[in-house]
Amino acid sequence: MPDTAHKQALDDAGVRKAIQQVIGTAVKHRTECVEIKLDGAFTHAEFVFEDGHRSSVEVNVHPAAFSGGLLRRGQVSGRTDDGFEAACRVDFRSSSVNCFADFTRGEEKSAAAEAPWVRLVLRDFSVEDPDDPDFWLSLPADTSLALRRIFRESNGIFVVTGQDEPARMRAVQAVMQSYPDCQFVESLPDAPGSPSLLQDAKNERVLVNLAEADVLEAAAALALILPQDHLSLLRGVFSYYQLPRLCPFCAKSLNAMPPRPLWLPDYINFAGAGAKFAPGCAMCSQTGTVGFAGVSSVADCVSPGGVRITPGAGLETLAEVFVCAGAGSLWENGVRCYWAGDAALDAVRMLPKPCAAYELVCKRAGAESAPGGKGRDFTPEDGICLPEADLNWSAEDGARGMPVSGPDAFKMRAASKEKSQRSRPAVLEHLAEGLPEKTDTIELVRPRTGNAPLLLVVDDDADQREILRRVFEMEGYTVETAADGIDGIVSANRLMPDLIIVDFMMPDLDGRETIRRLKKNPQTTRIPVIALTAYSDPDVEYGLLKAGADDFCAKSVAKKVLMKRIEKLAGKP
Repeated sequence: MPDTAHKQALDDAGVRKAIQQVIGTAVKHRTECVEIKLDGAFTHAEFVFEDGHRSSVEVNVHPAAFSGGLLRRGQVSGRTDDGFEAACRVDFRSSSVNCFADFTRGEEKSAAAEAPWVRLVLRDFSVEDPDDPDFWLSLPADTSLALRRIFRESNGIFVVTGQDEPARMRAVQAVMQSYPDCQFVESLPDAPGSPSLLQDAKNERVLVNLAEADVLEAAAALALILPQDHLSLLRGVFSYYQLPRLCPFCAKSLNAMPPRPLWLPDYINFAGAGAKFAPGCAMCSQTGTVGFAGVSSVADCVSPGGVRITPGAGLETLAEVFVCAGAGSLWENGVRCYWAGDAALDAVRMLPKPCAAYELVCKRAGAESAPGGKGRDFTPEDGICLPEADLNWSAEDGARGMPVSGPDAFKMRAASKEKSQRSRPAVLEHLAEGLPEKTDTIELVRPRTGNAPLLLVVDDDADQREILRRVFEMEGYTVETAADGIDGIVSANRLMPDLIIVDFMMPDLDGRETIRRLKKNPQTTRIPVIALTAYSDPDVEYGLLKAGADDFCAKSVAKKVLMKRIEKLAGKP
């Protein structure tokens, strides 16, 4: 991998932006799928629409960086003979998009060299309010179902525990997003038998944050602190940890059955198939890992035969209850993750070791009775532990001016209300006078109706796009907008507008490069283009005209002058 591409793979901000641009454009145009070649120097994305029409654009990000960044925001959901499928979630400022990504290998070049990754297909796009389904997908199937089951209860005490604070808070955040009516308690009250906790738990869900090593030690702490009336309202205890997930691009199956680790207790079964190792590749920046795999354990206090905790119960007593209820330890579930091919065995060892009381009970009960014992062979189908979505993106990126292409295609309530309170940009403020207030809507590409000329406005500033849209619509034109150069190129190919208005100052693909690509494309070369800029500079004007712009206009232009130039190129509405 070239040094420049390797650096770009580590530049998550640029990769994130490229992913947002491609996904946002696909959703805006209701794309059936996006096909991306993985064997080139740049990410070549081809948008395929339901009617068979295609539109392609080149993104200035190496395919390895794009694929790795996408997988950090996704979960492997299935494997095929020539690749694998991942369920991905891409977060925007005010919404999120779910989609599936199919990664495919090419034909093997030789017996010594593995087949290269050649193709990525993005499909089944859907938009929804912020949530964290990736967290739930990262859990083994039985754990996820157990959590969903206990959270069916409309009231009670629910405990999230673990000594890995980032992972524990990730679990807290995911639960609060999925069940927003939960009341979060940072820690248990100092006074045992707190009446406020009891009263709250009788009326609503109370989520308690507890920094114990695992569910057994958390249960022991609860038994010492809470009286019976509180413990009767306990619905479940859940621990959650994250392990570095093996990169699925370079992960290889082990040729032989690995020896049983000396540190692994005898009662934990070590028979299985599917373990892998990852030597590192361009997709994972030679680290061998991409994202995280979730390892968890849950004590279900709701179901018949589940865990029941009594005041003052010690570790050994509780361990017997846990073993009888089938609640496995983190090491046992970590071994499941290893046999699923999602994590290295050394990483499993970093999880908290089961306490001595639990090991004693398991040995006493015999290997057949212990969770994960000889009576149960874990296989990948038993519950694949999947990687965590990337958490680097936050709303603060918007405050720092992080370009986001997708939200304008599907704006949600919060962002719309916030934008409606902002002052208009000074550059086009003179054009906004007398316009009605903007309404909160979710914007998608609209079917072209009537005979009015169609104008396409390409500008990375959402407020300026909105001003130009309403100015042109009041003059009788049909208007569509694009949030960046990539969106603009795909929109032009898809919509074939009568005129394109392009802002000069845009990140990544600026106005000059966008115009050059539009004029180079045989499908769009005859569409007239007006370049807008806030700069009055002869060199800028010359560069835009040289790139192929049919006209040049400063943003400080009078409205009647701008409309006359548009009428000249696009015709009267």
